[in-house]
Amino acid sequence: MEYNLLIKAGFMGFAASTGAMCLVFLIAGNLLKINRRRFSSVYLLAGVVSFLIIYLLLHTKIMTTGIQAPQIFLTGVIGGWLASVLFGLTQFKRLLISFLKS
Repeated sequence: MEYNLLIKAGFMGFAASTGAMCLVFLIAGNLLKINRRRFSSVYLLAGVVSFLIIYLLLHTKIMTTGIQAPQIFLTGVIGGWLASVLFGLTQFKRLLISFLKS
């Protein structure tokens, strides 16, 4: 099994998902002026947006580079996405809330 590919894909999924969540919260707070009481709604939206970004990333990466083991790559990226979602709810929540308006 290619552990190196699995770890790289996991980090890539985590970074892309965390970045997408921060971007959604920044847009929701600054452009849409959503307040902090709507955290769960914005977090659900951020989770969906981050999943769509991960899906597009997977699709383009697998199709353009022709990865030898796409199942391992898929497992790593989805694992990174899930880790990012849990990280956002536990450790990253205060920073995400700070992007929203009071």
